Amino acid sequence: MDSGSSAASLPDFSAIAESARGLIGDLVEQLDEGNNLPAVQDGAQWLQLKTRVDGLENSLTEVKGAVTVTQGDVTTLRGDVTTLRGDVTTLQGGFTILQNDVSTLQGGFTILQNDVTSLRGEVTTLRDDVTTIRGNMTVLTGDVRLLGEGLGEQMRSLATRMDSVINRLTESTQDQAEARIRLEASLVAAARRMATILNELGEPRQARVDERQHELRKMYGAECLSLRVILGEQ
Repeated sequence: MDSGSSAASLPDFSAIAESARGLIGDLVEQLDEGNNLPAVQDGAQWLQLKTRVDGLENSLTEVKGAVTVTQGDVTTLRGDVTTLRGDVTTLQGGFTILQNDVSTLQGGFTILQNDVTSLRGEVTTLRDDVTTIRGNMTVLTGDVRLLGEGLGEQMRSLATRMDSVINRLTESTQDQAEARIRLEASLVAAARRMATILNELGEPRQARVDERQHELRKMYGAECLSLRVILGEQ
């Protein structure tokens, strides 16, 4: 209920007091008029009337006191109403602040909802990216596997070819060694035959040896270097 309407519904005790004062004035005036009437010249009647008037005055005085007390109570009530109005105003201000806070919270909640929606979109995008990356990794893994298998096959083929080349080189080296041995043996035999022939002919040995060595160098190259040692032993 509004505090203004509560204050308006209280009785106007000031008007009641004024009415009581007017009633007392009328009674006093009637008493003065009654003193001049022949019917009330008798002392007993006058005393009775005066007693009644005094009782009425006392009652009105009590009413006046009650009205004064009531006026004080009304003043107190008006103060209380004023205080209540201040409290209501304060509450209204607090409610306004609360409404503003609620509006701020609603705005923050709206921003939070927008952020959550944006984050959900980013999460969806990230999930799609992860799915794409996984697909690419699967393809890349397959390509790497195929590449590894191809490289393995090439390495095995290369190893086989290298083994074949090494075997051929080994065989060639062995053949060259055998040929070298045969060549050296042939040179030794030729040198010995040459020495025998020179001895049989009786020609100077050293001149024939040098000449033959020169010829052998032309024919066989550096392989004839060992001939000097062999001939020297002869």
